Amino acid sequence: MRPASDNYQRLWKIAFRELRSTMKHNLQNTVSLLTHTPAALDALLRGLPGTWTFRNEGEGTWNAFDVVGHLIFGERTDWIPRAKIMLEFGENRTFEPFDMRGHERESQGRSLGQLLDEFARLRSKAWVNCVH
Repeated sequence: MRPASDNYQRLWKIAFRELRSTMKHNLQNTVSLLTHTPAALDALLRGLPGTWTFRNEGEGTWNAFDVVGHLIFGERTDWIPRAKIMLEFGENRTFEPFDMRGHERESQGRSLGQLLDEFARLRSKAWVNCVH
């Protein structure tokens, strides 16, 4: 059996290939999807018992708390900086490596509700910065 991270990457590659072949990129649709993500996660996760939000599928896998923490860490350190690099340099510059587990230390001692609130705030702020 493949590790979860291998399956995750394989599924993303398949999904990306399918979307690329069937759908032309539409920035307005992308922005809509990205701006709705915090509210969707909030509706799905806020108020659920820890048995749902802190349970993973085994060693090396993430739970809902980890995923939201990872999105926050990526919001701060990865995807906006990468978007700025792409806009400024196109495909001519390599991205800095991303710490896939950087969220672990930043999420310690926080509740899922706090993480959901922070993700919504950061995502909203990111779009203000991108538009201006």
